[in-house]
Amino acid sequence: MWKLRGWLKPNSNFDYDCMEALFGGLSEMADALGKSEEAAKWRAVLAGLGQRAVDPQTNGLMLAPGENLMESHRHHSHTMSIHPFGLLTVEGSDRDRTFNCWDEVNIAQSPAL
Repeated sequence: MWKLRGWLKPNSNFDYDCMEALFGGLSEMADALGKSEEAAKWRAVLAGLGQRAVDPQTNGLMLAPGENLMESHRHHSHTMSIHPFGLLTVEGSDRDRTFNCWDEVNIAQSPAL
């Protein structure tokens, strides 16, 4: 079986989101082509990815497990699940709607850009 690891160990949210989009897309394409065995294989890989890193205190998206974004930053790779991938949406699950994706305290405390 493959090693599903990105740059950070464990995977960063960027890595997780890229892999979720990839394997989710592969399973959808296999389903559309009528290849149910392949679709099941990709869904199994997707299920084995683990979870997106979420701060248990703020319910905000983290960079990676144990690594919070403590100030505003020009890169928003930890939010790729929202855009461009659309994996977290207000139309999604109840869990999707509970994420505190923008930490007002950290944004307010950040130095002016």
